[in-house]
Amino acid sequence: MKLATFNIYWLGGYAEHDVQRSGEDNQRLAEIIAEVNADVYVFQEIVDADVLREILDMADEKTASTTGRRYTMHDAQNHLLGVGAGAPQNDQQVVIAYDAGRYDLLASSVIKGGVSRPPFAARLRGKNGGGQLLVVGVHFKSGQPQVTDESSSKKRERQCQHLSDWLDGKVAGVNPSLPAPLPGEHVAVLGDFNAVYDSTDANHPFFEGDPLFPKFVASLNPLREGHMAEWLWEKPVPEDANDGQVSNYEENLLIDFIMFSPSLKGHVPPAPTIYAFDRLGPSGRRISDHRPVYAEVNI
Repeated sequence: MKLATFNIYWLGGYAEHDVQRSGEDNQRLAEIIAEVNADVYVFQEIVDADVLREILDMADEKTASTTGRRYTMHDAQNHLLGVGAGAPQNDQQVVIAYDAGRYDLLASSVIKGGVSRPPFAARLRGKNGGGQLLVVGVHFKSGQPQVTDESSSKKRERQCQHLSDWLDGKVAGVNPSLPAPLPGEHVAVLGDFNAVYDSTDANHPFFEGDPLFPKFVASLNPLREGHMAEWLWEKPVPEDANDGQVSNYEENLLIDFIMFSPSLKGHVPPAPTIYAFDRLGPSGRRISDHRPVYAEVNI
């Protein structure tokens, strides 16, 4: 099962966010999705899910003669697989899309009990007795008005703690649809973490001499400590070393990640991969400021 996370900058947003996309821009997004060719996507910053549906339809067409993808982002009751459905206008959503021709959706739910923009989880199983994986999509708090803003870091830390608690079965009472992962279940957490992997980025122009940088890094500590310490979490690497080890290419930051439960040791690559579409064609915020990050799970 190939997984990918892709933050599509304010998809379906408005002019004040400088994202007035043309039909050609949406075609380019469909090409990127088809080129990455993942079985499951976790998208972030989806303002208008109908626009994403149109792009996925175009991606389906582009793969018709090759992998024949058939992406869906709804359950059997036509509920959107995402956080933010029915939210106020111009709100960003996390949306999961998967290839319904190859996988069955067994369960899905927003993970309640935390602060704003909670995780969304979907349990998927390959058709004809294929492997099963619980996919958890996240979009943690960005730093506003500056990347290392202290109040943003505190909120991000609470979001991470909530996710860690849910994975540990501590918020089952408010999540009847998906109380926790099943015992020994394979789990992948992926999305825009909005913070860096570790303190090695201290000399980045954004952070050099910034006294708030340590708290910014520490905001992800709930995903590094306790029962999460055994999880498989590595820095993504670029397909081509010349592309740079960044997932947000406008700010030269690596903030998009994929984590795997310990049960998947030996079943995942040494590190996820960054797809630098900006090297291969039009880029900029009308496409997105983030690059997709993907990894293949052998289950």
